[in-house]
Amino acid sequence: MSYFCCITSEDMKKVICFALLLCGLASCRMFEVASIDYLEPAGITFPSEVRRVGVVNNVVSDSLLEKGGEPVFHEGVATLCGDGRVLAEELAASIASANYFDLVVICDSALRQGDRLPRESRLGGSEVRQLADGLGVDLVLSVDRVDLSIERGLAYYPDYPSPEPTLDAKVHTLLRLYLPGRESPMATLADTDSLYWAGSWTVDTTMVRDASAYVSQAAVRHLLPVWKKANRYFYAGGCVEMRDAAVCVKEDEWEDACRLWQAVYGGKNERFRIYAAYNIALFHEVADDLEQAKAWLEKALEMAGKEVERDERGEPVALTADYRLMTSYYAHLSDRLSERYKLDLQMERFGK
Repeated sequence: MSYFCCITSEDMKKVICFALLLCGLASCRMFEVASIDYLEPAGITFPSEVRRVGVVNNVVSDSLLEKGGEPVFHEGVATLCGDGRVLAEELAASIASANYFDLVVICDSALRQGDRLPRESRLGGSEVRQLADGLGVDLVLSVDRVDLSIERGLAYYPDYPSPEPTLDAKVHTLLRLYLPGRESPMATLADTDSLYWAGSWTVDTTMVRDASAYVSQAAVRHLLPVWKKANRYFYAGGCVEMRDAAVCVKEDEWEDACRLWQAVYGGKNERFRIYAAYNIALFHEVADDLEQAKAWLEKALEMAGKEVERDERGEPVALTADYRLMTSYYAHLSDRLSERYKLDLQMERFGK
């Protein structure tokens, strides 16, 4: 049996045009992605005189697992105390590796080790002064609580004949920061993080230690400025200069890329001028000149805004893809600028 298909000359024209369009889209990549790194301010800004930090363990660990016991699950959930010593050690190591303070000292022996029952207790003014004098520090960071809430569950995988047992944990931590001479804490930090294990329903001491170490990173983000990685889109096609600039960006030659974008911005093609202005804004963000980045992005937005359909009141009713991209980037830049003063205060200890 044979099948025949008749294609008219008009249909053939449509097929050819569609094929050419696909080839054009495939050969012209309008966007590329650049990965940038920048400092994000910490949640807490310390006084400039705080140069030496002491990390102390104020948690009484649950001895149930250490004695070979098993946690009691009630309706599939068990609660137990984490390892304050491990959390204190991980915190001290992370803070010391950042080189933000001149000295980091750890006292990982439980201050409440004489207690018969685990309890949460903040440090008094005399205890803080005694610890600060004994450790030779300006600030005391007290690990007051690390609790685990563990739930038994099942994970289903397509290639497995039966479900796999899992343990899902929520780890709750409570830290307090003390300055000698103050009766109340400078700050109180409470965090909750999650992690899970697969393959067993048995809880052991290794899991408790791993969970206690894992949650230290959430606390570090409160205490220290941290490097953050972000992806930024930029225009990379349409003309030779834009494509060459994209190659420069891939080779981390941002100055050369900016010179090419400046040349495009000085040209007559309005569409390419918009793209170039946006890309130049990205160059200035990479150079950490956020004011210039915002100024160039505003130029791009002003030009792109002329193409936006507006109602009689001047409000946009249909945004173009370019305008959406630029307004999203503008929000990111505005957030960074709003945090710049805070970051500058936190980095003053290193000079300009």
